[in-house]
Amino acid sequence: MCRALACTLGEPDASWTAAWRTAEAAAHAAIDEALATEDLPSEPGLARIVLGALPAGSSLVVSSSMPVRDLEWFGRPGADVRVLANRGANGIDGVVSTAIGVAVASRATRAATAVVVGDVALLHDSTALVGLAARDLDLTIVVVDNDGGGIFSFLPQAEALEAGRFEQLFGTPHGVDLSVLATAHGLLTVEPAGADDVATAIAACAGAGGARLVRVATDRGANVDLHGRIGALVAERVGAALGAG
Repeated sequence: MCRALACTLGEPDASWTAAWRTAEAAAHAAIDEALATEDLPSEPGLARIVLGALPAGSSLVVSSSMPVRDLEWFGRPGADVRVLANRGANGIDGVVSTAIGVAVASRATRAATAVVVGDVALLHDSTALVGLAARDLDLTIVVVDNDGGGIFSFLPQAEALEAGRFEQLFGTPHGVDLSVLATAHGLLTVEPAGADDVATAIAACAGAGGARLVRVATDRGANVDLHGRIGALVAERVGAALGAG
């Protein structure tokens, strides 16, 4: 069927491919420009740098909800990192357990494993942390801590409901100190204070070996605003680039 289609369609249109490459280059430049103004850690910023912060040959497990979307939208291409995802029950259960399984499978080669997971998903699978510190595994758990379900702030109910009711039903703030949770399981926690510290923290933990947790604190409202600003700038720059071409 593919050969028949190729014969029917004829030679590919080089201008079509060139337009997509132009658009992609403009989009990446716009993302870099928008994130350059951010002093505090952000969820798009984390997605932008996480692949490059890991050693070549590493595996990255990406949680459902916003982490996998952010990696698709903002991740920088070209890194020599294997990316995996597990939808899990209800989208959030078993994410850390999946990452532990990947780390076990990677033990023979000593390749680093990391997981980017939201705070709620981490709490749903917190029993996976039991005994983790005593195992011979190289696993960096990068948790986005915005005290709740961040994806719901992008959905219509965020505008339709009174703030308190929205938090009760959708935001679901947990109020858990994740560094204390990690300490209870014998895990070292690193908490980058600035946007430029996130990549350094991930690289240091992945390079040190063992199981460690990197807590990236963000704000749900600010995250929605940043996504909007990046999207608007990308649309503007891509439009200008294609219009100029």
